[in-house]
Amino acid sequence: MAAIGNSSAFTGLEDPLTKQLKEMQKERERQAVRSSSSGFVTKSTTLVTKEAEKVKTGMASVTADLVNVKKEFSSILKGSWGEKVNTQVDKSTQEFKQLGESL
Repeated sequence: MAAIGNSSAFTGLEDPLTKQLKEMQKERERQAVRSSSSGFVTKSTTLVTKEAEKVKTGMASVTADLVNVKKEFSSILKGSWGEKVNTQVDKSTQEFKQLGESL
């Protein structure tokens, strides 16, 4: 008489314990992937945040520089040409300020 495990009637059937072990292994693998992905996202977010702060600081610096340029050259910039330059400087200053605040 053949052993039950070797019987053709049981071919393809899986021991419930073996099935449970396989499911547990799959879940551990899924958890490892989630954990790895979560760590990557956290590191990436931190890096992007740090870079955004650098850009924001740079934008504030450029805005301040534009204001200083306008102040320094206000005596030179006269007439319609001066008005055009002042208008453009004001526009650029506002754009940089808004971009910096949006970060």
